[in-house]
Amino acid sequence: ILTKAIRVYCFIVEMDMQDAKDHHSDAAGMGRQAQKSAETRRRVCDAAVQLLATSGYHRTSIAAVAKASNVSIGALQHHFPTKLDLSAAVAGFLLNRSIEFIRKVTLKADAGDFEAALMASWSEQFQTRDYESLLQLMVAARTEEDLKQRLTPELNRWRAVLESELASHIEGSAASESVLNRVTIS
Repeated sequence: ILTKAIRVYCFIVEMDMQDAKDHHSDAAGMGRQAQKSAETRRRVCDAAVQLLATSGYHRTSIAAVAKASNVSIGALQHHFPTKLDLSAAVAGFLLNRSIEFIRKVTLKADAGDFEAALMASWSEQFQTRDYESLLQLMVAARTEEDLKQRLTPELNRWRAVLESELASHIEGSAASESVLNRVTIS
């Protein structure tokens, strides 16, 4: 049940409105309140991403995120009781987006173009607000032990999923070690 809930949550959080329409059957099992709750969480995460990228971690407050996402502070704190909870959720949200981005690359690239497509995708990702926001969270985690403890499992999960996704595309390739090293460094 938890796995299904996580899949449904990730589906709602990660899809834009067009993708949500295309995949309506996946969300059909959710009740109206669950859909509304997932949409609120997505809006809050999107607003937090924008604020983290423009204002940094320490200047991003619960009140500012509530205002930017057009939800009340009470509604925001219902979903994310503390800034730490919000920060951990935003990190998971961003890392899930990164995984989906890589999955799209692996579907589009054929075997000969995979390394070039992967490197191009990394370059593209590094120029986004998502990357800027995640970087803000990771820099803050260097000095905030509670944040570090919350982000570490998400980063470990991300790396494991990413390595698994990439393994079938680079196994046996002369570039496989090079690709994994670049992914690890990034």
